[in-house]
Amino acid sequence: MHDPLPDVGGNADITGGRWSIRTLRRTVEGTISSGTIVNVNGLQFLVTMTMEISGGTDEATFTGVLDHSQSPPAILGQITQ
Repeated sequence: MHDPLPDVGGNADITGGRWSIRTLRRTVEGTISSGTIVNVNGLQFLVTMTMEISGGTDEATFTGVLDHSQSPPAILGQITQ
């Protein structure tokens, strides 16, 4: 969930949500506690969010680019802890 998308150069708060990553061996999941979306050029958005990991006290950070210049939109980034 996020606030309304901003004009180019502006940002919006990410206010919550859920995430999950599935591999052959296990699933890691949790909630999104906060973050920011920055409108780079009207089609690309810089996304940064804090991901709380279920079942523990750990959290991770996702940083990436959401690209609406293609269909379907794509997101590319990395998760760090």
